[in-house]
Amino acid sequence: MKIKHRSALKGVKSVDLILISVARAFATYLCYMSLRKSETAFFESLFRVPFIEVAQAYNWEYECEFKLQRLSSAKKGALKKIDYGLGYNTQIVGIETKFVKKMHGLTVDLKKDINKLQKLFPKDPRVKPFSRRYAFIVVVAPGDIFKSLKLKGIPEVNEIDEDRLKDFGKKKNIFTSWDSFVTSSRVGKKEYYVRTVKIPIA
Repeated sequence: MKIKHRSALKGVKSVDLILISVARAFATYLCYMSLRKSETAFFESLFRVPFIEVAQAYNWEYECEFKLQRLSSAKKGALKKIDYGLGYNTQIVGIETKFVKKMHGLTVDLKKDINKLQKLFPKDPRVKPFSRRYAFIVVVAPGDIFKSLKLKGIPEVNEIDEDRLKDFGKKKNIFTSWDSFVTSSRVGKKEYYVRTVKIPIA
């Protein structure tokens, strides 16, 4: 599916609502895959299945690997891409994901991801027509190492208590820049945590 700008259509959706749903779906799906002892390698691309399911359920247009066009000042090489994109009328959302394993250590460097979301994503010719632009970073990790994770490149975040997430039914969007929430899923001994951070973009 391709995301298209639809300025002639009215109406907006809650960006926070779908990000909360995506985060919960990521955690639940990993528990499901672990429970069935899947031999599938756990990488970021594994999240395509729950991402598409949630996007379709909430009637958002979506793209996995949202390719960014090369700016004239950029160096030659492979095109940059955002892991996931969501679109609805005049709204567009860029999402970068990080799936952290023990072998990756306990420090996650998010500088490159933030740079793509803040500097490249808003300037992309396909993104410019959208008047409402949003960006998020989603970090996923097993429960036994999640609490020890250090996120490099992100300033001090404002933690949103999960109980407050109920407010999304009353307001279109409750998250502001650098707001963050954590959700998790546990099945038996398998537990996965997901931290979502809203990144400010122009």
